[in-house]
Amino acid sequence: MSGRKQGKTKTETSGPISPSRSIPSRHASILVSAFLIVILLSFMQTFASVLSQNEKLVILAGFTGGLLFFFSLICWGNIRGEILWIDVILCLVIAMLSASSIHGVSVTTCFLFSGAFLYYTNHYSQKTYDTAKTSLKKQ
Repeated sequence: MSGRKQGKTKTETSGPISPSRSIPSRHASILVSAFLIVILLSFMQTFASVLSQNEKLVILAGFTGGLLFFFSLICWGNIRGEILWIDVILCLVIAMLSASSIHGVSVTTCFLFSGAFLYYTNHYSQKTYDTAKTSLKKQ
């Protein structure tokens, strides 16, 4: 045998989040998501009359409401440290109320886009953090 230690390969030690990619701190994430919430709310309310004129713009308003849901969920999750179902429902109600000020169809599309954002956020979170837990258990 050679004098080299049999260690883990680079992919096993780097984990799902490599050291070269930095993760923003909780405070930075709260500030950025709160800023985007304010921007989205002001955009939706400022251009409410324009967004309700056309079918495509009504769907855009629902998408904007879905983004509002996504960023409010990120902000609230970083403030509390965890997300419960009641938090998801609260963020969804806030997003749907803001979409309802534009058009009724915007509420429906906001709900659909929010469901898609929630699914992919949950999927990505499980993929990232469950892999990290698994690699910690192996060590």
